[in-house]
Amino acid sequence: MVLRVQYLNFGCADVDVASLEKLLEEKKLRRFYRPSEKRWVNVSTDPIRGMGGNYSGPERRHSHRHIHFDPWYTGLWTWIWIAAAIMGVVFGVVAD
Repeated sequence: MVLRVQYLNFGCADVDVASLEKLLEEKKLRRFYRPSEKRWVNVSTDPIRGMGGNYSGPERRHSHRHIHFDPWYTGLWTWIWIAAAIMGVVFGVVAD
């Protein structure tokens, strides 16, 4: 992906993401255009990925939490719902 950047001397250029990271680390940019937000990001005032404070909590971005559904258990509940629906229809018709 190519992004538009503005240097400290107000010159502009198009750079790839790797170059953007390097320019940000070297503090050579005034701002860059973030297409996902359709706006210019001011390097000195706007939040930028990787430039936050120290976080001492657990890492959540790359955790390998998976929700596991047991097919037998899920299938059992499906059949219970079907049986309840059938009974509701049968008893509903009989009660009328």
